[in-house]
Amino acid sequence: SCATIIADILLTSQMDILDETIAMLLLAPILLDTVNLSEKAGRTFNLDIFIVNRLLEISKIDRHSFYTSLLAARNESKHLTFNDLLIMDYKEWQVVPVRYGISSIPVSIEECLTKDENFRNTVNQFFSNRGLDLLILMHTYTKRVFTREMTIFAKKPNLTVELIDWLNDNKIALKEKNVTIQETQCYFLKQGRVCDSRKKIEPLIEAFLSNQV
Repeated sequence: SCATIIADILLTSQMDILDETIAMLLLAPILLDTVNLSEKAGRTFNLDIFIVNRLLEISKIDRHSFYTSLLAARNESKHLTFNDLLIMDYKEWQVVPVRYGISSIPVSIEECLTKDENFRNTVNQFFSNRGLDLLILMHTYTKRVFTREMTIFAKKPNLTVELIDWLNDNKIALKEKNVTIQETQCYFLKQGRVCDSRKKIEPLIEAFLSNQV
C-alpha cells in the first residue's frame, strides 16, 4: 500500500506529526488494500504488518472493529449516483495505442442499472471524455457471500471477447450474466475466482494488450 510507504517515511523521520488522527487516516487505506492484513487475499507484506502495528499503538483503536466500520462506510452507496461510482475509485493506464481504465464499484451490476436509467449514455460519456479504448467496471458486494462481477466496454467488440478468453485462460473464471440491456459493446460477467482484485487483474490486462501490439 502507498499509505504503508508514507507511514514508514514518517515513522523513521524526525518529524513528530503522527498523532492519533493521522495514524487512523493512514491505517484506513492500508487495511482496505490488504483486506485487514488477510493472508488469503495475498496482498499483505511484512512491512504492512509492521506499520499497522505501529499505527495501532499510536491511534489506540481496535483493528477489527475499525476495519468493519471502514467496509460499512465504503459500501454505503445509496446517496451516490452511478456516475459518482464510476469516478470514486477509478484508475487509468495505457499500453500504446490502447488507453484503458478500471473502476472499482462496491455494488452489483443490477444496482448500477437501477441507479441510472441512462446507464448506456453515462458510460459512453465517461468513455469518450477520457478517450478510452477499454473500460472495465469491477463490482464487489456481499449478500450472504462475497461476490465479484465485471462489466467490460470496448471500442472494438472483438477486443472484449479476446480479453475474456485471456482472463479465463488465467483462471479468473468469468461467466456471462443474463442482463437485459441494449448495448452491443458491453459484456456483463460474474467472476468465479473472487480472490482476484484489480491489483491482480490489471497486470493480466496489461500483458494481454502488450501481446496485441
